[in-house]
Amino acid sequence: MKTDSDIKFSTLYMLNLNAKSRGISLQKNMLHAKKLRLNNLHRKVLKILNAIEKRKSSNFENIASDDEYDTYLALRWMLETGFQDDGLSRGYDETLDAVAALLIRKFKDRTVLPLIADLMFKRYNEGRFIYDLIWAYFEHDDPESLLYIGNKLQSSEFKDVELATRLLCFVPGIENIRDGPSKYSIFIRWYNDNKNYLYHTGETFHQLSNPQIFAISLEAKYLCIPVSHTDGKFKRQLTEYEEQCLNAFSNMDAHTKMLLANYSNFLFKQNYYEWNIWIHYPIYEQIRIATAARVGGI
Repeated sequence: MKTDSDIKFSTLYMLNLNAKSRGISLQKNMLHAKKLRLNNLHRKVLKILNAIEKRKSSNFENIASDDEYDTYLALRWMLETGFQDDGLSRGYDETLDAVAALLIRKFKDRTVLPLIADLMFKRYNEGRFIYDLIWAYFEHDDPESLLYIGNKLQSSEFKDVELATRLLCFVPGIENIRDGPSKYSIFIRWYNDNKNYLYHTGETFHQLSNPQIFAISLEAKYLCIPVSHTDGKFKRQLTEYEEQCLNAFSNMDAHTKMLLANYSNFLFKQNYYEWNIWIHYPIYEQIRIATAARVGGI
């Protein structure tokens, strides 16, 4: 469903808007569609536009049910040819937000994340509304999405660093330092230490001023077993001994859990043989060794 036409999404959006102002439906009026040389891709886009404007998810589901792949291609075309004209109008921007949300939520398309991240920061620098786009972006539950945000901490633009810091407010220590490169160092260290144990919380900027979008499973970090980024559950079944360790760990206070999780993760990466010995000690001995080592971490 490709097109040889040079038409962009913004052009089709304005054509559709102008036609509606004259009581014409480009989606239904084949004569006008032929005059404008609209092809199958453009017609699919018009159907999607109609569903988005009516704000009914059932409308979109009906459009996508028979030709889901064509719907996906149309959404990609809308975003890829339309993002450069972001700011055309409020309605246009809202449509791009909806397209981004559909690509991420319905089609799980991680490849659009860099483009959407650039849109967020562009709007922020221009003082425009960004929260629906942020919500769409973080509907992707893989922590990899944080890397595109974290990279903005290295930007020479103050507002890029400002927004990245706000979006990564759940990374300990990142708000306490002023310069971007130092913030990035904190972020990337935290990310590399915890990426296997991060899970999506569902918190958003629509709900909270400082949401914890991703959280660390201390239980997983202690056992050094990766979790599902969607719900924080272990990716494999625990052994009987791991269950015993987890039971003892669950009875610890928050400070001790943090101590054990950080030390366990550190030792696991440094020397698996020593870690395997340590994890088989009684938990009070694990605590003694971890306290003596005083390993930092978050």
